[in-house]
Amino acid sequence: MRPVGAFYPWKSLPVQWQDVETDDWIVITKGTIVSLITNQVTTTAGTGISGGLPDIEASGSIPVFDDETVSGATYTALNIDTSYWGYHETAAGLLIPANGGSAVRYEYAADDVTAAVVHPDTDLTIVTAAEFADTPKNTPVGVVFMDVMQDIRGKSLNYNLYASQYGVLSDGLIVLPYIDYGDTTPQTTSTFAATKVLGANSAFDAVTADVGYNAVYKKHSFFYFDSAADPSVGARAGSLLQSDAYGKFVGQGTGESQSVTVARDQQTVGRLLYTDARYPKDQLQAVDTYPGSGLQGTETNGIPAFIYNFAVDALTGMSLATTSRHVLEMVKSGAIGAAYIQLDVS
Repeated sequence: MRPVGAFYPWKSLPVQWQDVETDDWIVITKGTIVSLITNQVTTTAGTGISGGLPDIEASGSIPVFDDETVSGATYTALNIDTSYWGYHETAAGLLIPANGGSAVRYEYAADDVTAAVVHPDTDLTIVTAAEFADTPKNTPVGVVFMDVMQDIRGKSLNYNLYASQYGVLSDGLIVLPYIDYGDTTPQTTSTFAATKVLGANSAFDAVTADVGYNAVYKKHSFFYFDSAADPSVGARAGSLLQSDAYGKFVGQGTGESQSVTVARDQQTVGRLLYTDARYPKDQLQAVDTYPGSGLQGTETNGIPAFIYNFAVDALTGMSLATTSRHVLEMVKSGAIGAAYIQLDVS
């Protein structure tokens, strides 16, 4: 089910990666669990939301373009409701990654400076590396089913993105890669994430020790769990799922325990149907693919590309072996595979 509604991305989201064909920046990767900033989000100093999406009678403004007649990065802000570069009347909310109900800090980096991300406070300047925005806790509304590009409306005189408004998926079957960071064979994945990456609003939550997570969370959407923490229910079929601090899928429950007694609540986004690591299938390992293409076939030992590319990036981040043979071994051991998720945000 795709709910009726078209939404813009929040203007001050940090960029995740750059499209090599168009040079546009992506701020939310497809498959990410998202929430919405609406007219019911109270503007509070220091939250980073700064203005939100107010009612028409109390309409605010958004930074639109850098005035080149003025020295420095001085952005001109235009009215949300009356300006051509404001928000179309069909849009009732702004997309932001879900955070599992915990306040989260977004830390800006060099890419955000390059992409000219505007700071969410009132001075309307481009962010600098190591600056941050603290965002309040939120509740999931669904999953984005396509990559969401940075809102650059008004930035250029003769260029606009082919898509500036996006929808969400709230009910349906999705398939994502998974990683079990409690697995110890054939390579130990314990450095993927020390625990669920949950918000603290005091430091960048994808901590340095979580080197595998840091290597993939901007480019991939995925489900991760620790089978060693509670072997009896680590990723049991039917387990309830929720968002971590940055819109990735984790089991719902205390710590890494996905107890069967956990009940649905506002943070529930669906349930795990099953995990599948029985690859390769259908003799796809015999299909010739060009070396370096990353396409399913001889290049990936028959492993689907979405799993293989995720595995290579995660293993690289953890300084583990990344040849196609090693990736195949990780999949056959059950450490990495496909997660079939019944999305049900209700």
